[in-house]
Amino acid sequence: MNDKIRTLLIEHGPEQGKNSDFSYSENFQQRKFSADWFFKTLPNGDKIERNPKTGFNDWRKLSPRIPDHENTFDHKSNVFTWKSFEKRLREGKTIDKELQKESSSNDITKSNCCIFLNLIELISSYNPIIAQHLSNSNRRTTYLSNKVQNEFICLLGNSVRGKIISNIKEAKYYSIIFDSTPDISHKEQMTQIVRYVAESNDKYIIEESFIDFITTTKKTGQGLAEEILKKLSEDGLEFKNCRGQGYDNGANMSGKIKGVLSRLQEINKYAQYVLVPRIV
Repeated sequence: MNDKIRTLLIEHGPEQGKNSDFSYSENFQQRKFSADWFFKTLPNGDKIERNPKTGFNDWRKLSPRIPDHENTFDHKSNVFTWKSFEKRLREGKTIDKELQKESSSNDITKSNCCIFLNLIELISSYNPIIAQHLSNSNRRTTYLSNKVQNEFICLLGNSVRGKIISNIKEAKYYSIIFDSTPDISHKEQMTQIVRYVAESNDKYIIEESFIDFITTTKKTGQGLAEEILKKLSEDGLEFKNCRGQGYDNGANMSGKIKGVLSRLQEINKYAQYVLVPRIV
């Protein structure tokens, strides 16, 4: 029995045929099934409906067999599993429901699809290539799932970051701004921002560009300084060309003795400090 059939049976419930003519169940001993067996009498006198799973035709032994079976561990365990699954189906809290919701959010034909897909549908009104791609009902690869969306975002982000770093290298000299704060998952993150002078149409302007988030476990000025130098090296930026560094007023960042400021100035004395106020 697969999950689809199991779900269908639980949603539909057992087909007991309470209104059937049970005279057809009469056996050669003239015993037959009684509708009274659909109900169980509790010790307090209350009657509850039974939920039989399989058929039974040995009516003479029915009286002891049903209570014996209902008191077995397997029966109680299976009934608990059944009722728990039934409750989750009714409340829409099954894993399949979450998968269905995710699948629905990736379907551009659904009204509850995500903002990205709504935007793609809008662009298709003005772009015939996208419109043709969306109208192809036989397409198997749509490139519209949330995973592909995230991959596109990462590719675009890497491309933009690469262009910014290229501009910084062309300018040669730059200043850095790092600020550390916990994110929503309580992981310590540093934001990396770089200032540099860029030339545009024979004009020179100061650019301030966000580069990255850096997850770190370091707390001391020495540790944070090592993380910063490591990240600059990974970006291909030589620290000897750094002409400024800016942090908030935290001791581990701007401390004059053991802060990041003093650690980095020991390596490059031209990296002058500028106080950066923390944004609250």
